Amino acid sequence: MKTIEQKLTLLKETAEAYTVDTRCFVPGKGCFYYKEGHQGCAIGRLVEDKELCKRLDEKGVCESNEVSLNDIFEKLPLSLQEFGQSLLTELQVLHDLEWHWDNNGLSELGKEKVRYITKNVIS
Repeated sequence: MKTIEQKLTLLKETAEAYTVDTRCFVPGKGCFYYKEGHQGCAIGRLVEDKELCKRLDEKGVCESNEVSLNDIFEKLPLSLQEFGQSLLTELQVLHDLEWHWDNNGLSELGKEKVRYITKNVIS
């Protein structure tokens, strides 16, 4: 398992990685682990093996809670699994919901979500 400090670092990196327009999210289609020219969704950007991301995308649209399914979680590299299924799921929810983001990064609701993750999932 990763340390609290490592989990907080991952949360901070995720929160700083996107704006409302840079998320790997296509309206009407959803989120993608990998999309050419984008860094990928919250989980996909962490997976070095982009072929794995493409295989996961072939299963269908990446849903916010998809990583909470053992079938998906167990396909992730062990280094990611060590962050825990709950944290990875919450990071994906943070990424997926448009109201968490604005043109500058996290919206006020996004900042609230980060505080929730910090208090209830990491600590």
